[in-house]
Amino acid sequence: MKQTRFRSILFVPGNRSDMLHKALISEADAIMPDMEDSVRDEDKASARDQIHQELDQLVASGKPVIPRINSLPTGLTSEDIAAVMHPGVWMISVGKMNAVEDLLAVDAMLASAEKKSGLPLGHTGILPWLETARSLLHPDMLLLASSRVQVCAFGADDFAADMGFLRSSDFRQTAWVKAHIALAARATGVWLMDSPCTHFRDLSPLNLEIEEARMLGFRGKFAIHPAQLDVINKGFCPPPGEVGKARQIMEAWNRAPSGQGAINFEGVMVDEPLIKQCLQIIAQAEQFDVK
Repeated sequence: MKQTRFRSILFVPGNRSDMLHKALISEADAIMPDMEDSVRDEDKASARDQIHQELDQLVASGKPVIPRINSLPTGLTSEDIAAVMHPGVWMISVGKMNAVEDLLAVDAMLASAEKKSGLPLGHTGILPWLETARSLLHPDMLLLASSRVQVCAFGADDFAADMGFLRSSDFRQTAWVKAHIALAARATGVWLMDSPCTHFRDLSPLNLEIEEARMLGFRGKFAIHPAQLDVINKGFCPPPGEVGKARQIMEAWNRAPSGQGAINFEGVMVDEPLIKQCLQIIAQAEQFDVK
């Protein structure tokens, strides 16, 4: 079964072979060889070629590899897609998805490339970046436009640029739109990843961003440096104390007489909504091996 639930995805410039192979032994849940923002315009063709040449070795590691291709306005999207068609690459990422028609255009390019490569139709998923004002008017419609979309991401820096302001450390600046996209992702069943934190030496801003993202309903976060991975992985797992409390509540609930709609657990009323929360915490803990 394809993994679509990630705590961390590590960006790696596609023209840096040394960094690509170091990423494979990192703590990242998945790696994202990048042809877009981390690569200068004059190096994009070489990044594409480098990723293409490395694909066999990258996917052989067993770690999910999700190449980020260039967006539609660049005119490079189709060539990028052709370069990363591979049985072991089951998802690509593309930024600046403004509307449903953009997503459908990428879907059609993938279908054509899959046919030429002998891959089943629908083999390759799409991880879109919602990072423009247009894309965030009706994000639910965009996420539902193709069954290829199982994971999506919010791009704070591109969103700030599109809105005409300088991104700051004040989380209120983007909290409103992050809450909006979190609702859309949850309603459509799409796993939602948060923007990378640009601080990789002082990790305190990263901790604050993770706390805010989790509170709003984000499920994971991108990393731009391996030093961020441990913080992200721990931050998007339920704390051991929370897992233990959830298991205690479930034990008490299972001991209750059949048909009882609510129980008293340490002075707190426990009913069906809280039980659902506990089950989600336990399931997440088991997925990421939190004791």
